[in-house]
Amino acid sequence: MNRIVNLGSPLPTAFDLSIVIGPWCIPAHQEKFLDMFFMPEEIFADPELLETAVKQARELTSRLAPRLAQELNRKLGSKQDEAYWDTVLAPWLVRFSAVLVDRLHRIADFRKTYGLFSHSVPLLPEQSTFAFADTRDFIENGILDPVWNHWLFSILIRKNPSSHWHYPALPEVHRDAGKPDANLLMNGEEYARRFPPISGFDSGSAMRLSEALQRNHRIQDDTIPLRLLGCPDADPLPLDFTEDEAFALAIRNLPRSFQNLCPPLPVPKQAGIRVISAANFENDAYRFQVAAWRAAGDRLVVIQKDGECGYVRSSAEYPLLAYSQHRFISWGWKKHSGMPGNITPLPHPALDALRKSHRETEETLLFAGTDMSLLPHALTSMLRGRQQYAYREDKAKFAAALPSALRKKIVYCPHDSSPISLSDAAWMRERFADLAVWEGDFLSQMLSCRLLVLDHAGTALAQAFAADVPTILFWNRDAVQFAPEALPLLRGLRRAGILMDSPLDAAEQVRAVWDNLDQWWQSTREARDEWCEQYASIADQSVIDLWESTLEKL
Repeated sequence: MNRIVNLGSPLPTAFDLSIVIGPWCIPAHQEKFLDMFFMPEEIFADPELLETAVKQARELTSRLAPRLAQELNRKLGSKQDEAYWDTVLAPWLVRFSAVLVDRLHRIADFRKTYGLFSHSVPLLPEQSTFAFADTRDFIENGILDPVWNHWLFSILIRKNPSSHWHYPALPEVHRDAGKPDANLLMNGEEYARRFPPISGFDSGSAMRLSEALQRNHRIQDDTIPLRLLGCPDADPLPLDFTEDEAFALAIRNLPRSFQNLCPPLPVPKQAGIRVISAANFENDAYRFQVAAWRAAGDRLVVIQKDGECGYVRSSAEYPLLAYSQHRFISWGWKKHSGMPGNITPLPHPALDALRKSHRETEETLLFAGTDMSLLPHALTSMLRGRQQYAYREDKAKFAAALPSALRKKIVYCPHDSSPISLSDAAWMRERFADLAVWEGDFLSQMLSCRLLVLDHAGTALAQAFAADVPTILFWNRDAVQFAPEALPLLRGLRRAGILMDSPLDAAEQVRAVWDNLDQWWQSTREARDEWCEQYASIADQSVIDLWESTLEKL
């Protein structure tokens, strides 16, 4: 049978004639017929293959960075140095390399699985064009867009075509750039301070820490250039894809902002150390200004903002974007296995402010999930693609396994979804019609609930432990991979009855502890303290005093 292969956006093809390269190709209204589609298994469920891809992406980034810097200097008639271009390029280039490597592996696996059978594989013409205004436009309308991915898959399939497949040509696609991201620097001078607005730090603390950085007169620069962050032992790219081909593809996808750099604000007369806003680093106007300061000799400090940072097993992004700066300030951990970096642990004021702030005012069981994006957009140890279906099913299994009286106490907190994410709250309500859904401020609900249940690790876990919120965790231990240094702490949480390995075990634990929650929660303190010491540290002294004394001598 000549099946139609779908490489991109959802198409209403007949169920019995459709092979899809991934779940993002399936229209939302056809999700219930998932078993009627042919679809490869999620290849990066294999942690060893993911680690192979991570190394390949790091090596590709390290090789492309100096070539792109040279090409941009030539095009712009400029003579900017490595420090400048590394800062400008990194958030875009790391994501480009990671996505390219991811898609190469998917096509290689797809050929291995289906290459010997006769299929019709409609391809987008290579001369299709996609323009991007800036880095965020590339992420939203490139990496996360099924049509752009269809175009990329089409290029990769042509690289090494199967003689058994037929390749009807689809019409060309030509997309202009989206709207540029808002220019943060136009909104005030706060971002020009050595300690800009950062979530968790009030304005007084930020001013005080800016002054501490001005008192730091050390001149050593510990920044690691992108060219030194590769993995020379990485395997060659799949499909014999070459560095030159990757470079040409990178040039085609460079955002327009890179060729029209914003005039920077005046640089300081004396170089020093500067904290940057990691939350705004994908904003090109902000980052290009930071690059100007970097070229003038400033060194950069990045502060951890995501809870899973530090304990996921593999990541192409973390060592290249954050750990490589002069300093990365973590929530307590000092190393992340296999990832080079300059890491300094400090308690975060936002976590310290939550210290023991839980006060049960509602007898609710708060159940919180995380993103269920179907289109893989990062090379990091996390659920992706087809795995999201099983993850979502576990939510329903947990709720269904609870006694009726406890199920009625659930307040479900869905994650913000994107156009390529699985349906969350609506899907749960289809199965549990009386399910209460909370769409307000998560922290306020967490601090007042009786019990929190999380089906993922991340920022909410750190917040809950800092606030002393009784918490039960569950996830599939075979699907979620952690760094070696986190494994003993996870075993401690498992022994304490906090971490469960299935939704059914989690439901049973909820039933077992609900009526004597305080006694059980107190019995878990040792395991929680061990986790917090490394991944959600709290200070015994003034947090800002500690930050001030540290920043003065970084």
